[in-house]
Amino acid sequence: MARKWLNLFAGAALSFAVAGNALADEGKITVFAAASLTNAMQDIATQFKKEKGVDVVSSFASSSTLARQIEAGAPADLFISADQKWMDYAVDKKSDRYSYASDTARQ
Repeated sequence: MARKWLNLFAGAALSFAVAGNALADEGKITVFAAASLTNAMQDIATQFKKEKGVDVVSSFASSSTLARQIEAGAPADLFISADQKWMDYAVDKKSDRYSYASDTARQ
């Protein structure tokens, strides 16, 4: 279980770095993340703002809720799901997928 959270945390940090560099000219990045990741994501967002000068606008909810919002056109630059099924759903419906971390304990 600890490995799962470590992978998610590392993936989230890397995702911020990659997406943030791509969106730095816009001055902000919009992140949709699973509610279970709220504390970790807030810490990452604070550090990211400090280091990159890019504002992080976060939205936290269940992975299913966020995936459906993305499908409906909500403007998310980065979607961090706690559930593989809903990540796949979002990709199938709307977006490109770049996997930075996964739950390797399940494989």
